[in-house]
Amino acid sequence: MPLLHNPITMQGQIDQCWLLTYRMPIEQFSPILPAELTATEYQGYGFWNIVICHVAHMRPWFAPQAVGINYWHVAYRIYVNLKTSFGIQQGLYFVRSDCDNRLLAWAGNLVTNFNFHHTPIVVNRSVEQTRISIKSTTAHADIVIDNQQPAQLASDSVFESLEQAAKQLKYPARGIALSKPGEANIVSIERDEAAWQHSLRHVQQAEFQLLKQYPVQPEICYEIQPIDYRWLRGYRRKVLMAEQ
Repeated sequence: MPLLHNPITMQGQIDQCWLLTYRMPIEQFSPILPAELTATEYQGYGFWNIVICHVAHMRPWFAPQAVGINYWHVAYRIYVNLKTSFGIQQGLYFVRSDCDNRLLAWAGNLVTNFNFHHTPIVVNRSVEQTRISIKSTTAHADIVIDNQQPAQLASDSVFESLEQAAKQLKYPARGIALSKPGEANIVSIERDEAAWQHSLRHVQQAEFQLLKQYPVQPEICYEIQPIDYRWLRGYRRKVLMAEQ
């Protein structure tokens, strides 16, 4: 019998985190997603959400903080809709994850749907800027975030303001994957929404090898303040075929 994905609740703190969002014409997502999922649409576009975060003290919910693992995690996610008999659920579909802890990457592939790869990740911060290098042979990335220049909305953005974009693109607190055709595995996240604070950032440079094959355009980047998270035990739902 295959292992249940996300079999136990995990907890930790995300103590450094940046979220970069990119839009792409909605029809471009169909070849990427399982047939049961559709990209969440706004003004004819769907959206990628790339998280670069440092997780501290990751551990099973019952374990003491001292045994937790610290690691950098980068994940390429797509905002998606899942149609079930309980209604439409929104969440994030993980296309790929990079992690700088070899053991956690191995365990992550054993018990999650997050498609982990062991990858060196280097983050250098100063008052002026943050430089991030994801040293993968197949999904290399280099990002430079200017911490002093004010964030600006792209001139061709589909949003009217930075505030509207940040509100619309705040990600739903659940991960969605297909455990098998017609059945979804869902991982909900618990976090203190009152503690979820962000600052919009100006991206000076961002090159993602994985995204070069897609017609993406940047929208916004924001930095999240440290926040405690719980990744709850996964549960399964039978799904209805999405309308293409």
